[in-house]
Amino acid sequence: MYVKFLVVILFSTFISTFAKDDLRNHQYRGRILKNKGSYETVIALADFYETPSDYTDDVIATGAFNQTYNVTGWSILQIKTSENFSNIEQAYAAGLLEGQFTHGTILFFFVIFNYTC
Repeated sequence: MYVKFLVVILFSTFISTFAKDDLRNHQYRGRILKNKGSYETVIALADFYETPSDYTDDVIATGAFNQTYNVTGWSILQIKTSENFSNIEQAYAAGLLEGQFTHGTILFFFVIFNYTC
């Protein structure tokens, strides 16, 4: 247990010390569309994300993810769903969008904690 804690602290310190890049590279935007019964995910860096000019009724969820953990100690996830869909479809789309945004963070902690065991 002590080794896990020490490795995480050392790695976090290393990342926060040497990660001096632009925070705009850690801000993402995205949406989930339902098109003919299948779900489509559109995710991009915030600077390159294009909001559709005609928000049609097929957008189930929209969201933003600011991965500023190395700077502030927190990442911010915001997801909004459309009331035009059932509760189950809204929950599924919100979970799908959250997974798309946070899969890198989850993988990072999975690798760190499994490596130190």
